[in-house]
Amino acid sequence: MSNQFLPNISDRDRKTFLTAAFAILFFLPSVLLGASEDGAKSSSTSDGLKIYEFVSKTIRPKGDVSQWERYVRGFRRDHNFCFSSGATAGTWHVERFEDIESEDFESSGVFSKFQYSFHIEIYKGFGYFLGSSAGYHYERKVSDRIFIPTSAIMFPGLLVGLVYDINPLFRISTFADYFLERYNDIKKHTPGTEDQAISITAESFDLALNIDYFTYLNFGIRLEGHMRQASLIVPHSNEQGHFPAVKIKRTDRWAGLGLLYHIL
Repeated sequence: MSNQFLPNISDRDRKTFLTAAFAILFFLPSVLLGASEDGAKSSSTSDGLKIYEFVSKTIRPKGDVSQWERYVRGFRRDHNFCFSSGATAGTWHVERFEDIESEDFESSGVFSKFQYSFHIEIYKGFGYFLGSSAGYHYERKVSDRIFIPTSAIMFPGLLVGLVYDINPLFRISTFADYFLERYNDIKKHTPGTEDQAISITAESFDLALNIDYFTYLNFGIRLEGHMRQASLIVPHSNEQGHFPAVKIKRTDRWAGLGLLYHIL
């Protein structure tokens, strides 16, 4: 869009903001993961403080905020984009997989996700939105246990949510997202034998809460939290009837930061 919609913002400020945002998106997951590794906690804490000190100097609103309402008009309607990244933690509930039955396994990793949403106002800053998302989840591998999960590709699905624009700087939103995830080579490991592997597509449901803060008229930062569930079921038939040969569920929680862009 043209610079007339970005009052009093220099190219230098814009580059500084983007640098801060990408520092969050790409270094935060490694900091969070590294903090859980043996001997890395102090180093990761130091890295996290450096990122915080750098970002805290750049997140103050830039430009003439008093003029933003002329363009926002009470609600950030229409096209919104977000790229986010963060850390995950949860549990794999394996009800049946080969000879594994009714066992739970801890899970952790990092995610990167792109989201598009179209916002429509209902009444005085309150509205709803429709959209879709896609992304990738990296699963931390633990090779010394019998169940070895794998990373997942998140395919575009359907999301619907509610949003409240408090003012041109702040807004909060919540949404539900339904999509498919692809897991390749989930393994059952038995020492001394060849690993048994399956590739499967899961049905996933994501419930999220977002807090958005716009540091520029069009650009902002998002703090987000997710509660998710993925169901992996492979049906198999035998002479006695129909039963699931593989039945696995995954529940997890995600926390991350995102870079926002709103087209006015």
